[in-house]
Order: sequence, then C-alpha cells, then structure tokens
Amino acid sequence: MIANWLETRHEHWLPLLQARAIENEVWVVGVNRCGSDIRHAYLGGSCLIDPAGRLVAEVNDREAVLVGEADLGAVRSVRESFPVLNDLRPEWTRA
Repeated sequence: MIANWLETRHEHWLPLLQARAIENEVWVVGVNRCGSDIRHAYLGGSCLIDPAGRLVAEVNDREAVLVGEADLGAVRSVRESFPVLNDLRPEWTRA
C-alpha cells in the first residue's frame, strides 16, 4: 500500500493496514511518505504486517530502507486456522 498519508490522520494509518492484513489474510507492506510540502506534513510509518495483523517491521519519521522477512508459510497457517475463503461463493468471482 503506497500512500501520502497525512500527519493529521496518522493515528489511522497502522490500524487500517492491520485490518487489511487480517481481513485478507495476507502480508501487507505499507509505504508512506515522510517530510512535508507547502501544505501538508507526513510522518512516514512504513511497515510490514503479517497475515494475523502483527507489526513485523516499522520505520517511523525518516527516510529508510525497511527490511523484513515475509514467511509465506504464515499465510497458509492463518488461512488454515481461520478459513474465510471457504465462505467464498464461486458465482461472486470471475474465473
């Protein structure tokens, strides 16, 4: 998720990314701008979140290269313990 998430709404950034990870049972990489322009300030907060919504790696208010390991087995594990895709109706998706 690439964003220019504003400082004024920064408190929502992490919880929304965690929700995306949990509801889709996937790894989420949030990439947010830091610094400011003429009108707005940005606090960064780029991060890596696992399929259960846990924060694995984070960079706060500075430019950086974020390195984290995304274990794809975690997706399988979460999906086996809470199989939301079993509720998917084939007619709701395109083949």
